[in-house]
Amino acid sequence: MMRKHVYFSYLILLPMNKEEWFLPAVRHHERIDGSGYPFKLKGEEMSPEDKILQVADVFSALMEKRPYRPKMDVEKAMNIIRDEVKEGKLDKEAFEILGSTVRELNFEELEVGKELRQEMKSFLDRVVERFGDYVL
Repeated sequence: MMRKHVYFSYLILLPMNKEEWFLPAVRHHERIDGSGYPFKLKGEEMSPEDKILQVADVFSALMEKRPYRPKMDVEKAMNIIRDEVKEGKLDKEAFEILGSTVRELNFEELEVGKELRQEMKSFLDRVVERFGDYVL
């Protein structure tokens, strides 16, 4: 199921708009060396937005507490992403953009706002209403 969420995102978003503005959301698990999913795209096949979202997604995942590990501090998360850049999995320019953003903001104190949570709940309610809860 973990890898299917990007495919389901594609199926949900495609009928809503004929333009492909949502493709970075579908491609956020791709990697520039072609090892990602769902399409195994390589760097030249992806947009700068795809690459930025990939780095942001990894950073977000590392900064969040997971059932199997505590959340990481910014320095450790950045070191892990730097290693993925060196391995050719994530884009160097996208990593540099993240680095400049991290220097400007205090990520240790950021919380998801109540308004954002309400918007997400509203969106998910519409998805379930249209496609059923089996999608989630």
